[in-house]
Amino acid sequence: AGAAWLAARAGAVVVPVACRGTRRPPGTRRRFRPVVDVLVGEPFELPSDKGRQALVKATEQVRDRLATLVAELDSQRGEAP
Repeated sequence: AGAAWLAARAGAVVVPVACRGTRRPPGTRRRFRPVVDVLVGEPFELPSDKGRQALVKATEQVRDRLATLVAELDSQRGEAP
């Protein structure tokens, strides 16, 4: 909710970014060098409406865009959701 509030309040454009491969698998050593995949989504604007309902709507919009992006990145990596 904080990120959505800040972006909507500032009138900023939100650029969703999904990253996968940053977690170290169990049993790996310190020098683990993962393959990290990053997918940058399309920028979008949040409505600048005020009030709790507007914040809930903006938060859901950010969450939906990020979830879609993560699912797309997982499918590109060949991973099951």
